[in-house]
Amino acid sequence: MKANFLYSAEIKGKTAKFNVNLSIIEFKDKETKTTVVYAPALKVYGYGNTVKEARESFNISLLEFFRYTSNKGTFIKEMKKLGWDIKKRKYELKLKIPEFTRLLQQDDNLSNIFNQNKKITKYEKKIPLSISV
Repeated sequence: MKANFLYSAEIKGKTAKFNVNLSIIEFKDKETKTTVVYAPALKVYGYGNTVKEARESFNISLLEFFRYTSNKGTFIKEMKKLGWDIKKRKYELKLKIPEFTRLLQQDDNLSNIFNQNKKITKYEKKIPLSISV
C-alpha cells in the first residue's frame, strides 16, 4: 500500500492549481455503528449512518481543510506537519505524499483501524486543488 506520488503545479500569482491522488479508507465503526471515511495523509474524516452520508461529510471536511489552510496562508505549513515533502519555487510547487507504510507507523488511529481487523475498503481519489500559496 504505497501512496508516494509527486505532483507539481504551476503557480500563477498566488494560486497553485493541480490534482492529487489520496488514499481513502472506508470502514464501519463497531462502537458507533457509523461509516467512517478517512484520508490518512491529511487526517481528514467524514462520518455518517450510510456510506453516502459519510462520503458527503468527508467531502465537506476536505473542502473546509483546504479552504481554511488556503485562506489562512498555512497550507504549506500544515502539509509539512502532516509529513508531506513540499518544495516551493517562484513558479512551481511540488508535493510528495507520505508513503502509506510510513503513515501506518506514525498514525495510531490508522494503525488501530487495521489492527482491529475491521472490514476496510481502500481506494484512491483524485482531488483537484486550487490553493493560495
